[in-house]
Amino acid sequence: MDVRNGSGSLFVVRHAEYEGRGDNSLSALGREQALSLAEKICEKLLPGEVTIWASTAKRAVETAEIIKSFLEQHSKEVLLVAHRSLWSDENHLYRLNLLADMVRSHEGNNLVIVTDLEYVEYFPNRFGFSAVDPDYAEGVCIQNGKKYSIKHSVE
Repeated sequence: MDVRNGSGSLFVVRHAEYEGRGDNSLSALGREQALSLAEKICEKLLPGEVTIWASTAKRAVETAEIIKSFLEQHSKEVLLVAHRSLWSDENHLYRLNLLADMVRSHEGNNLVIVTDLEYVEYFPNRFGFSAVDPDYAEGVCIQNGKKYSIKHSVE
């Protein structure tokens, strides 16, 4: 996938709001945010299958599962894979380069990455785009060589 030169759609989004601290599940608001985010992603997808990579954090997996379910209900073929390498810890800056290489070698038209703040914030830099400061269930879509903000519409 060469997102810098217009090949494919790459979505890098932060998980939705979750309960408490640590590796917890989504809150009720978080589930609404994830569903709203899924709608926004669905609107921007290119034809073809969708691959979702999610951090193994419960909040990221749940967000990804909600997105997957919504896309399948809208006749999209979706593959969801949890990646330990998307977990946010002291090694996340090193992993950004690994993740960029994984994206470049991805064969499909549509790739959605659901992860933590640090990855969403700094990952666009790996493709020559400015950093972002996402809140829950927000991120970027890189498509046709351009970066767009993408976020839920839940108040």
